[in-house]
Amino acid sequence: AASEAMFRDVIDLRSKKPGGNRHMVKFAQAGLVTVLLAQNKDTEAMLQSLNKDVLGWEAVVAFVAYQTAMKTRKAGQFEASEQAYQTVLEVARRKLNEEQPVIALMLGDMAGMLREKGEYTRAEKFFREAVKIGRSSLGEHPKMIEPLVIFAREMRAQGRFDESEQSFQQALDIAVRRSPDKKRKQQQLLLDL
Repeated sequence: AASEAMFRDVIDLRSKKPGGNRHMVKFAQAGLVTVLLAQNKDTEAMLQSLNKDVLGWEAVVAFVAYQTAMKTRKAGQFEASEQAYQTVLEVARRKLNEEQPVIALMLGDMAGMLREKGEYTRAEKFFREAVKIGRSSLGEHPKMIEPLVIFAREMRAQGRFDESEQSFQQALDIAVRRSPDKKRKQQQLLLDL
């Protein structure tokens, strides 16, 4: 559900931007279709809105790779999942500006898979890059709360309390200033501290 909401937000924000980045919108639509397929939701209208002339066959490759990454991750087939995530990231980086939220989302997904695989050092590298891109592209958007909290929990689990506290504090600051459901988010974050 978080991936679906993130793709919808990216599509909405980029579509409204003057001279919007068509590649970014189309790539986010491609990602949304993949997420909806994984949730067994109807994607016919979204698929029809994608134009092959914008992204060409790379969009299809990214669709299939993302779908494969999610399914193989769920099945615990981490090597296949990692290869598929790498393919998605390669296409995204070729077609999009490096500072796009969709790249942060893919990096976060890769980090989560690596964490499940037990490769904590590599997962941390991908997650740090995802948070960095998220901060630069989304700023203090409420969508940054969850990644910051996940990172803070991971740092706490590793005994890195200063980094954990810093991320929790950043998430709390965003919740206080930006979150539409401030009270609930603040309470959840305070419980984590």
